Amino acid sequence: MRFGAIHSAHPAGLPRLSARAGLTPVPIPNWLARFPADGDPLGNDDFGNCVDAADCQIIRLMGGRADRAMALARYQMNTGCPPGPDNGSDTVVDMRNWCAAPIVDLSGQPWPIYWASADHTDVSEIGLALARFPLLITIGLPAAIADAPERWGDPPQSGWTPDEAHRVVLGFEDGRRWWVRSWGLDFAVDPDLLRLMLLTVDVPIPHPSAAPPELRLDGLDYAALSADLAAIAA
Repeated sequence: MRFGAIHSAHPAGLPRLSARAGLTPVPIPNWLARFPADGDPLGNDDFGNCVDAADCQIIRLMGGRADRAMALARYQMNTGCPPGPDNGSDTVVDMRNWCAAPIVDLSGQPWPIYWASADHTDVSEIGLALARFPLLITIGLPAAIADAPERWGDPPQSGWTPDEAHRVVLGFEDGRRWWVRSWGLDFAVDPDLLRLMLLTVDVPIPHPSAAPPELRLDGLDYAALSADLAAIAA
């Protein structure tokens, strides 16, 4: 399997979800159950399109349809590959592009989003965000386990560092471990390992016009989010 996330710092002015909505603790739903893992890596077995494949997995969890061709078309749009170099997608460029032009799924339905963040060092804030939306996260996989996702559920070992940037969907937390979707499969991640690996947390918020009821957040200031994103784009 391949990786391919190019980790960039969030642009100045990107809002935290907690600044635009009053987040009180509620149970975290298993977002991954909304589209059970089917083992389809969406091209990430042959290309470094993990960022674009993760977008397509989010579309599926929102209720849309996506496949390998769609993920690779988005990779080409973001990077020029193919035919350009297979160097991966910049996560900030990808999120900017999604905000500027909604992803259109296989049914022809557009999925416009707003973009917010959560503090990647604050487990409580991540949990509050995850209780409202499935999240896109960038992790730095230690070289020793980068190709061994069955070991992501084990605690980190001394000397491990976040070596290989990879984009996955964070979709559940069961009280003991976090659960992510990568390469079309769901993997448990040890909480201490996730703290070591976590580089960024992005919150793609579906526009209320497209979102199913469970992905509409009462009290979220969508107008302020729109203004935030317009300022970032200026």
